[in-house]
Amino acid sequence: MDPYLLNESFLNAAQRKALASRAKENSELLGFWVTWHLAGGFDVLETWGWHRATIYRKIKRFRDEFGVHPDEFKFDWIKLDLTKAWTEKFLSGLGAETDE
Repeated sequence: MDPYLLNESFLNAAQRKALASRAKENSELLGFWVTWHLAGGFDVLETWGWHRATIYRKIKRFRDEFGVHPDEFKFDWIKLDLTKAWTEKFLSGLGAETDE
């Protein structure tokens, strides 16, 4: 859909509000999905200080929206390069320069 169609003449105020709410929820779930994969799952998120109930709640919300667990879901428009992400994070933590 062309984002320019989402102006006031195409959607009424209630529709824009519903769309904005859905976009916010999906952006939060997308962020959770990326973090889940960067962490490598539940145990590391918990080690990072996430409360167990928060992790379970986000997994449930993710399943409700996308139908599967974050481990099983792939966005066809996102490719995570976890090796590169972790290598650059590790090297920058050591003070080494990384290629960007």
